[in-house]
Amino acid sequence: MFDRLARLCPLRPKTVLNVRRKPLQALASATSHERRRAGDLSHVDGARSPLNMAIGFNDHDDDPRRACLEFIAARGAVIDTQNAAPITSLVIGASPEFFRPDGGPPGSEDPERLASWVQATTQWLSKEFGTDAAHVSLHLDEETPHIHVHVVPIVSRNGIGRAPLVSHHKHPAFAGRRSYAALLDRYADAVGHLGIERGDPMPDEAKGLSQASARDWTRTQAHDVRKSLAAREAVVGAWADDLARRETDLAKAAHAVVSDARRVNAAISQATHDAMTPSAPSVPRRQETRARRRPREVTDDQRLQDPR
Repeated sequence: MFDRLARLCPLRPKTVLNVRRKPLQALASATSHERRRAGDLSHVDGARSPLNMAIGFNDHDDDPRRACLEFIAARGAVIDTQNAAPITSLVIGASPEFFRPDGGPPGSEDPERLASWVQATTQWLSKEFGTDAAHVSLHLDEETPHIHVHVVPIVSRNGIGRAPLVSHHKHPAFAGRRSYAALLDRYADAVGHLGIERGDPMPDEAKGLSQASARDWTRTQAHDVRKSLAAREAVVGAWADDLARRETDLAKAAHAVVSDARRVNAAISQATHDAMTPSAPSVPRRQETRARRRPREVTDDQRLQDPR
């Protein structure tokens, strides 16, 4: 029953993808965040911080600033003067329900689900940005697992001897209108086989906010997903209750039908029995009356004994 209801009202987790641009000087705060040394740490479980890790693309586990600067130097790239914020930061995640389908607390994530999500996400990053993803780290000490990515968007330029350009708006992943929405579409396709569907993109007015504001937006996204799931579960629960009531009513009706059938069968059996049982012969009523009225015959001996 519940499998059919689940198919009618599927409960699927959603992607979370926050894209922001950062100036070079903002990378110092990113490094402090990675090392858990500054900023708002109220949402961090220090006991689980050692679980955080860099997951490829660089040799600087907890220093995105150094990773980005050394990447630019190694490529011999120059920063586009039109880009005040040349570095692109991504925070990638999914609804808590994907990692903890049983509704457990933070830290009780399903290891197989976590590993499959990390693999699918890093493969997508490699395909989308290649080596331009200068720093990638997995955070497991907050409410929901997520991945921080710092992309140095390198664009090759025509002409002999021209150095590559660090330019956000000229990079293929971010060029054109609705580039962030298209980026989210591609990421949703990459993790769709895990049962994760496309989430809502971060609104334009929220881009460029502080890290705390972006985190609040991400939390709001997760909260909205939980509300949506709760609403769908309530619908499924209402359907199940209605179905249970109908099953109870049908059971009562079936019981009444069986009882009526038993009473009819009993009446038929009694009638059949009565019809097959022979009865004693009866005396006609008129003959019985005349027999009672006939005078008694008196013998001669009786007359002699009775002086009357």
